[in-house]
Amino acid sequence: MANALRFIIVPKVCHPVRRGNKGAQAQAEILSRELGVEIVVDYMPPSVADVAEQNAILEKAARLARVASL
Repeated sequence: MANALRFIIVPKVCHPVRRGNKGAQAQAEILSRELGVEIVVDYMPPSVADVAEQNAILEKAARLARVASL
């Protein structure tokens, strides 16, 4: 697939069931097939509900996105 979209889910804290991640992954597969565009969903939960850890995850994701776009 020529184009790709990447979404990053950073929930408040990692939950054992991870329904949000499962639903996002399933929808990404459906949309990828329908639109002909690769859709990637990265689930990046913090180990504890901590704003500083969430921010660190978001900053890491932003750095990775910048590197990938080069």
